[in-house]
Amino acid sequence: AYSRIGSAYHKLGNLEKAIEALNSSLTENRVRAVQQLLRKLEKEKEEADLKAYINPEIAVQEKDKGNEFFKQNQFPKAIAAYTEAIKRDPSNAAFYSNRAAAYTKLAEFNEALKDCETCLELDPTYIKAFKRLATIHTFKKDFHKAMETYKKALVIAPDDAELKAGLQKSMYDISAAAGDPELQKVRQQRAMADPEIQRIFPNPMMERLL
Repeated sequence: AYSRIGSAYHKLGNLEKAIEALNSSLTENRVRAVQQLLRKLEKEKEEADLKAYINPEIAVQEKDKGNEFFKQNQFPKAIAAYTEAIKRDPSNAAFYSNRAAAYTKLAEFNEALKDCETCLELDPTYIKAFKRLATIHTFKKDFHKAMETYKKALVIAPDDAELKAGLQKSMYDISAAAGDPELQKVRQQRAMADPEIQRIFPNPMMERLL
């Protein structure tokens, strides 16, 4: 009976009541079909709650708060505000780029990198995100990745002086790193931890080449 009540509430669109009834049903009897339906409805409710939370107007307000915190060097608070902005409008590429800048200030480079990548997935022409991504690669001593990022950005904005200067610097960094044994060692260790390189190593041709 509880299971049927849950199904009825589901058809009425009342997910909260449906989940409550299904939980009552499972308290009485652990039926596999009811468990599966409960998981399905919980996922539906989670997605509905996220959708209901979206509000672009509030998102902009939170972004503005984040900008103020950023100017005051209060980077954890800036991250919290940008995160709220993203929850309110997850389709806005600029919010991820802003949060990446705050993460970079705290040396949270992996989190900053993820945000830059998400930003560029949403808007592949967002030049500021390219610049921030290249900066992160430079901080991580991944100079070749920084160079490639600048090159990609220059295809979109060929006259951008900052991108041109960044490309020149990354090329210089690559040259300088080649003559620094300690830096080479650090870069080799990081390269070995790179998932792309780990995928290449099992290849017999690569083994013979090395």
